[in-house]
Amino acid sequence: MLLLLLKVLTKTTTSPEAVDLVSRLLLYTPSHRMSAIDVIAHPFFDELRHPHTRLKHGKRLPPLFNFLPEGITLPLL
Repeated sequence: MLLLLLKVLTKTTTSPEAVDLVSRLLLYTPSHRMSAIDVIAHPFFDELRHPHTRLKHGKRLPPLFNFLPEGITLPLL
């Protein structure tokens, strides 16, 4: 099923980042899937972190956290 999905995604105008993200999210073994932090730091979402990104009507994006791999730390329990 994953191979079929990848074939469909690669024949469209889907970005390589989107294909990479989806393929990592759909891994069968849970321990091999991306963590939530890895997902939000994925390059697919880089455009949301760009300061000049606007919505379709020219409005600015709402304030978002700047999730980058090197800036993410988890609190020690």
